Amino acid sequence: MVKFQNDPELPRKVRAVSCHVSSWMDLYSLARFFKKMRGWVFRGHCKAEWSLQTKLERNYSEVNLNQESAAIRNFEDLAGGMINRDRSPISLLSYMQHYGTPTRLLDFTKSFQVALYFAFSDLESNDDHAIWIINQHEFMEKSKALAHQLSDETYSQIENGDYCGDPVALEQGLADSIHFDESFRRDQQRKVANAILSGRFRDERGVLPLEMKQPFNKRLKKQQGLFLMPMSLGPFMENLKADWGSDDWRLKPIRTVARLKEKISGNGDLVMVKLVIKDCV
Repeated sequence: MVKFQNDPELPRKVRAVSCHVSSWMDLYSLARFFKKMRGWVFRGHCKAEWSLQTKLERNYSEVNLNQESAAIRNFEDLAGGMINRDRSPISLLSYMQHYGTPTRLLDFTKSFQVALYFAFSDLESNDDHAIWIINQHEFMEKSKALAHQLSDETYSQIENGDYCGDPVALEQGLADSIHFDESFRRDQQRKVANAILSGRFRDERGVLPLEMKQPFNKRLKKQQGLFLMPMSLGPFMENLKADWGSDDWRLKPIRTVARLKEKISGNGDLVMVKLVIKDCV
């Protein structure tokens, strides 16, 4: 195996990097590389200058939780029969995102190729393109802790005789919480999202990965889509920064794709990559 020298300007513990790509072979190499890597999610941008911002953030300078809740209720009233039985806040918000309403959700995909398609969706543009790449595993611990906090509160309700939910679902849920396997993790993340949208965890900052129950819609399934949801209604990048525990979230440059793959494979601290795609030959 070829060993690479460390980039002199790149510290050993780095959270975010950028890399320029100018050949199709490099993109093909990255597509094959990420197919073997678990936990990384992707978002393609037609213009490299675009940052990671939700549509809500782009359209409104400030939104509070009451306004968001009112928008969700209004959508539910207007949507009527278009929505299935699951009318939880996060399900409604995902429908709003699907139909183009500004929400706090940001679309990502598990597929590098799908992100690449969206990066080149405007073929008339002469701008550099970009793919944002994020390690969603970095956010699991906080969502797991909040899920357990919700479970602890349910236990307290049982002890005090205040629990009013489904006892069968409760028994199964509490039993599954001991194991916290993959499918249960997804369910718990949706529960945490519903709690946040209902006004819980107001002081939390971070990003919550969300996979909706399939089939939510055919397009989301085909695109291997998921959402990243900021826990607060502040800027997405501020929530992202809160999760990786560092005030330094500037993108450190990496010179080559080979060096980038090495850093991703061997650096457990890496959270985010901005891949800038220039004129490919």
